[in-house]
Amino acid sequence: MIEVISSEPINPITVQSRTDSFYLYLPALNQYSDATVVVAPDRRSATLTPNEPLLPYAQYYYYVYAFADVAGNVNCYGGVYFYTGAGPDTTSPQVASVNPANGMTGAPVNSLV
Repeated sequence: MIEVISSEPINPITVQSRTDSFYLYLPALNQYSDATVVVAPDRRSATLTPNEPLLPYAQYYYYVYAFADVAGNVNCYGGVYFYTGAGPDTTSPQVASVNPANGMTGAPVNSLV
């Protein structure tokens, strides 16, 4: 998932997936990844979500171009290359410690947490 945040409300008509304004590209295979782009209800962000898992150990490029706000002002554009790892991270995060201790009484109000 890739999210782009705007300081002004986005005109959803200007946000297109695939090869237009917001897309994910796999250079090694010269292909665009099938993805869904959704503009948030408050129109302050747009999210691109691939419709299938990304290939492992692959270089991808996401590109954002020519979003416009509701007044017609075009936003800046840019892109970023990134690499995928071996596969999905399926290990859930775990709490290593809690401070102050759970259930502790008499802890000072200004304790570091």
